[in-house]
Amino acid sequence: VVLLPPFHSFAGWAQTWLVPYMFLTGGIAGLLVSEPSRHTGWRRPLVGVILLTTALLMYPPAAMFSWGCVGIRAAIRRTPFPLLLRESLRLGAMIATSGAIALTGAVAVNAVAGIDSDPRVQVIRSLAEALHKAIWFLTHPLVVAARPFQISSPSTREALLTGGVTLVLIAIGLVLRSTGSLPDRVKITALLFALAILTMSTHLVVPDNQIEYRFMTGLSITMWLYLLIVLTTVYDFLAAPEASPVRQFLQRTLPVAGLSALALTCVVAANLAWINVHQVFIDPSRTKETFLVRELERFDDGNYDEILIINPPYEEWPVRENLGIYSTQSDLSHNWVAIPNVRLLLEEHSLGIASIPITQTSAAGQVAPEVFILDLNPLLEETMSRAGFDDPNRPG
Repeated sequence: VVLLPPFHSFAGWAQTWLVPYMFLTGGIAGLLVSEPSRHTGWRRPLVGVILLTTALLMYPPAAMFSWGCVGIRAAIRRTPFPLLLRESLRLGAMIATSGAIALTGAVAVNAVAGIDSDPRVQVIRSLAEALHKAIWFLTHPLVVAARPFQISSPSTREALLTGGVTLVLIAIGLVLRSTGSLPDRVKITALLFALAILTMSTHLVVPDNQIEYRFMTGLSITMWLYLLIVLTTVYDFLAAPEASPVRQFLQRTLPVAGLSALALTCVVAANLAWINVHQVFIDPSRTKETFLVRELERFDDGNYDEILIINPPYEEWPVRENLGIYSTQSDLSHNWVAIPNVRLLLEEHSLGIASIPITQTSAAGQVAPEVFILDLNPLLEETMSRAGFDDPNRPG
């Protein structure tokens, strides 16, 4: 989590590069506010509410990692069900308090600054939408989060054999690890899963469905740590008899085998991550900027008073199998990227006045001589060729 900011910063996620630190802030806040104040005093809950409010104002999904941290702590401590339920309700009350403060502050600032609410800010308003959201979550984010080191979109069979198996293993391990009677253990396990699910609560109350790491970080980390806790629990359960042959065998082989497997996994995963980051972010960014700068060198502010960008439709840009909205070979395929990107390059390279009008179209007819045409079709053909598509007109 801590190593993510350099990646976000380099990749240009200007609005989210602080998110990893906000996730840590939200998680710490959850631990501070969930324990009774009579044990810790009021200072810790007050600090927790301040941290929660800060995280909600900066990036709401980050604050929701507080649910995951409470669940992880409970799984490690083997917290009894009544106490875990009280901690969860206390955290919910604190989140509601912080949410009300953050929302009131945001609405007040918008009113003073004259900022209108984004039309995309909506909340589920019908039972049908809620049911659709629940089905989507159980069949998509929950399964994806239970597939460590695999970020590709799974088929139904792959989901059952990877995420499905992991979820069953986590459920069995949490039941074995919990204390009390079998019904209490089942209730604890269900509540721990609920806490993991609530890490995506800000995304579960809106109609839009998106599987992106920035929305799923809390869920992914929580499920990963649940899995680690469960694996140690299963190991202890199998090796329970002090002098059994099974225990002696596990004590001899598991540490070496586990460390070897983890070392190999880290090397392979790091290599795949490096390849993915370069293919999806860095290489396309460099190629795009080189092309745009070369084209804008023809621009002379004395001869043109407008820039017209010809950007082929999204579906014509080639794509690759990758999770998230950055699956295309170039971010220029998104219609909101080209104009601010060109304006930024005008500022950086002194190629004209950045305030010049810039418009965008998918196909241009006759234009006036004073309109500078920036055609992205050559970049599309270059991208197609580099991606291995023989026909430049073949959709991705």
